[in-house]
Amino acid sequence: RVVFQGSTNVAAGGTVFNRQTTSGNALHLQRTAGIEFRNLNIINAGQGVYSDEAGDCYFIDVRVENCSSAAFAANKSPTNYFLRCLARSSGSGLAPNQSMMIWRNGVIWGNMKPVDLQNGGSAALYNSVLRAVGASARIYSLSTSAGNIVGNHNLYVREGDALFYERTSVSGGNELYTRLSDWQFASGQDLQSTA
Repeated sequence: RVVFQGSTNVAAGGTVFNRQTTSGNALHLQRTAGIEFRNLNIINAGQGVYSDEAGDCYFIDVRVENCSSAAFAANKSPTNYFLRCLARSSGSGLAPNQSMMIWRNGVIWGNMKPVDLQNGGSAALYNSVLRAVGASARIYSLSTSAGNIVGNHNLYVREGDALFYERTSVSGGNELYTRLSDWQFASGQDLQSTA
């Protein structure tokens, strides 16, 4: 495994990748595997971390903030792992497309779509905090052809009429769950989570 180790000196600001333009990718992994990133701060990009056909990558203590499109995005990437990461103030927190993201002990806060599952995208979230604010916000937003969500021991915060879950439907209306309890009953997931 190749490890990219950022600074652990938080008092001095740590290691910061500042894209400055809120466009493009700050960190782009393409057709690679077995890479590990630790202790990085990524700000002001289009997509903070973008994995394109990159799997078995680890992101540990990586903070991504103020990205116009997504904090963490993936395309056709087998399983990638996120431990103690932050996805904050971006378009989407997690945005997998034909990819799997495993998120543990992290925070997804202040994003328009905290978890945005696209075509074939799946996510597993454990021991994390997720927040959605506003009537058009959903903690889990899924496209018609999205994969699955699994998780447990999470803390969910919904404010300003945000919904818990919405899967787009081709016809007959979208599949909606307003509250965590609705989601728990319908999916059998998040049984030890709280809102």
